[in-house]
Amino acid sequence: MAKGSVEGAVEGDFVTHHQRQGPVASLEDGGQALVAPRWGATGAAAVTAGTHVVLGLATCLLAAKAMRSPAPAMQLVGTLVVGAVAVGIVLLLDPPFVAGLVMVGVLFSVGLLAARVLTVGDLRRVLSRNPV
Repeated sequence: MAKGSVEGAVEGDFVTHHQRQGPVASLEDGGQALVAPRWGATGAAAVTAGTHVVLGLATCLLAAKAMRSPAPAMQLVGTLVVGAVAVGIVLLLDPPFVAGLVMVGVLFSVGLLAARVLTVGDLRRVLSRNPV
């Protein structure tokens, strides 16, 4: 990673992705050691998913701070709610694994658009070849 990149450059401190991820990885390993004997692979997967959510939120908040913009709190909450609802629906329906993955992806995408967390204009900007 190039020195001075936005990733982790908060108030002049340069924190690489790996420096931020290291302590969380240690917590993840400890959490897996605690839950795996009782809940097996499902518990370990839940701990991994939870730590990745924490890393994603931390990265988003640090990037907002580095860019001196307000934290996108409502978008983060909306994303978490839409994701939880999508996963909940698929868990209730209990489809085959691959069908469940597709269903979560579709429900999550449609949910983000319906909740206006993501707009068609956002998609156009991201997918355009012209920088904004």
